[in-house]
Amino acid sequence: MVRHVAQCLVLAALTTSNVAWAQEPPTSGDQAAQDAEERPGPITRPPDLGYGDNQLAEQFRFPDETAYSALVDRRDDIDAASHRTILWPTAHTPRRFTIQYSNFMGALNQLSFSPTDAVQLSGTVLIPSPTADFRAGLASKLRLHGTTETELSLQPFGLYREGNREPGTRDLGVGVALLFDFIVSNKFVATLGAAGYATGFYGREVFDYADCESRSDFLDGSCRTLDTQGTAFPSGGHFFGVQVAGTYYVLESFSLRGELFSGAATGTVLGTEFLVVTPSLEDDRRRFEEGEVAAGLPYDSKITAGLGLQWSNGLFAVQFSGYAYRGPAPFGGFDGNRAEIWLLTPMLNGAVAF
Repeated sequence: MVRHVAQCLVLAALTTSNVAWAQEPPTSGDQAAQDAEERPGPITRPPDLGYGDNQLAEQFRFPDETAYSALVDRRDDIDAASHRTILWPTAHTPRRFTIQYSNFMGALNQLSFSPTDAVQLSGTVLIPSPTADFRAGLASKLRLHGTTETELSLQPFGLYREGNREPGTRDLGVGVALLFDFIVSNKFVATLGAAGYATGFYGREVFDYADCESRSDFLDGSCRTLDTQGTAFPSGGHFFGVQVAGTYYVLESFSLRGELFSGAATGTVLGTEFLVVTPSLEDDRRRFEEGEVAAGLPYDSKITAGLGLQWSNGLFAVQFSGYAYRGPAPFGGFDGNRAEIWLLTPMLNGAVAF
């Protein structure tokens, strides 16, 4: 009996031990896998922003390499007047479909369009005033050769002038300019240019009194008519000029511009003599019909230097500039002769590009 009771106790103890062992958590690799499933996943840095669905934050984007390009390589982006220095053109042709409008002193207007990267077409109109005649011109700049460092362009152009006095004068001519740009540094581009111009036609108006029947009709001018007399390739109105120019981009928005030019002319250089003094009708005719040779552009000015400071944000540009040249003094001395002095013509130019 005692032996039977002992056997029952031993069996009960073994059964309890087996149940307890079965209820203990496993300590094998299954437990590690279970723990890994219950722990949160690793946190990425930076956090997932929904690539493919959301726009990447600015601070995580790769930088735009063009923003670190040299200023001379971004002329079309930062300079609304990239196709010229002050008045003279450069060899640069703005990129395709660029439209540029320039205004000089409120009177001279120029509109340009680039149908391709290598072609620029321009139209120019000078609004007449008591001291300036009406002028209109067309030009086409054609890039002949271009590399990352240089540009070579040819610019044929034509100009028409009509005097605003009666009896008046008019002339029509054509010219061509050869322009070469080369990059000196990341901020400075230099331009060399040569231009020639020939007046193909000069016309002058004269009064005709053949229809006058009385002295009173002649005096009041009611019977007079105007006839135009023309001359093909007159003696004056032709010139050849050379220039050295440059643009220095001090900052992205500010640039210094300079021009130095001279040449030889017969009689007149596009009627620019009005910058010094308004020529009389007799002087105007003599310039074309006699065509005396003199050095300088404007006529008989020897050498001309221009300097300007321009601000531009790529869309708009404002330029303050001026030209210094030799010319007769505005007023003569006691003997009536006018001494030759240095003259300064200030200019305010504006431009828009888009």
